[in-house]
Amino acid sequence: MADKDTVRRLREGVLVRPGMLEPATPGFRVVGCFNPAAFRFGGEAWLIVRVAEAARSSRKGFFPSPRVDFSRRKPRVVVDQVRHRPKPGEDTRGLLLPDGTMRLRFISHLRLVRVSRDGLRTEMIDQRPWLFPEHPWEEFGVEDPRATIVGRQLLVTYVAVGRELGIAPALLRVKSLEAPPERLGTMLPSENKDVMLFPRKLRRKYVTVHRPMGRDAFTAPNIQVAESPDLAHWGRHRFVMGPSCGAWDAYRIGGGPPPLRTPKGWLLIYHGVERRAGDPIGVYSVGAALLDAKDPAKVLARTPKPILRPERPWEREGFTPNVVFPTGAVLRGDELTLFCGAADEYVTSITVSLREVLGRLRR
Repeated sequence: MADKDTVRRLREGVLVRPGMLEPATPGFRVVGCFNPAAFRFGGEAWLIVRVAEAARSSRKGFFPSPRVDFSRRKPRVVVDQVRHRPKPGEDTRGLLLPDGTMRLRFISHLRLVRVSRDGLRTEMIDQRPWLFPEHPWEEFGVEDPRATIVGRQLLVTYVAVGRELGIAPALLRVKSLEAPPERLGTMLPSENKDVMLFPRKLRRKYVTVHRPMGRDAFTAPNIQVAESPDLAHWGRHRFVMGPSCGAWDAYRIGGGPPPLRTPKGWLLIYHGVERRAGDPIGVYSVGAALLDAKDPAKVLARTPKPILRPERPWEREGFTPNVVFPTGAVLRGDELTLFCGAADEYVTSITVSLREVLGRLRR
């Protein structure tokens, strides 16, 4: 049954499932394909999908943690067996070691998927990795892309995970889908996630949304903006908004797809997390905010309740249950199609009415 507080889903469907993908690493299995970037290139609609793989076998009493080993001339994926005794209710995606560092059960890379213009059908899946870890600061994987066309440039942000820089946002420039993307390096200091660019310059500067997540909990993870003259040097960091006290997004928030320009301002679709007793991860739902057209650090309105919640079986059950996580968006007239990660296992599309979303905003 649909939640009466959420917007209507005009169309929706599952586009990519793990069983549709071949693992890139021998002896591994695909455990999730999710959090896709969306863009149009050459008249076609494309997704850049995060693919997570885990080792097929593991030793009892150990936590298998894959990484890319760069100690030899040719990098290779290896699996470290970390001694571990699981505890009831712990987050099974990662393991916190006694020294305070984190290890993951899987390793991620990015692949290209072509979809129909209406976002309802998958037309082609490239079984080859489009972006695979190439640097030590990517040894635990590359994750969560967002794609933006700024001027004539297709720019893709992603998250690099490794022991050198932690969780570090990085940037790609794409000139052709047949050629490897141009790595422009890391953008912002770690730890930082949910980074995406505005589709046009403001005051002759590139602008990005980001979500710092430091270990010192002076504040909950919040959404900020920053500016750059050249995509390399970022400054003028400013607070945009944080979690709502006692609400559906009280635990954590972060940006979703790149902001969309509307006559009323910048529409920012974002995710929020609600923690529940006994649940180490929480429920990931979707909200919206309207930012000032000239000053995106100024929030004009915000949805007091989520516009989308995990409702479908593929959102409520999976590798990480109760997750709907939008990372790509295409706007055609009044139809806003969101490309999402569902339960950290599937790629989905959800089409809603832009007018209905804007109607849920409250100043």
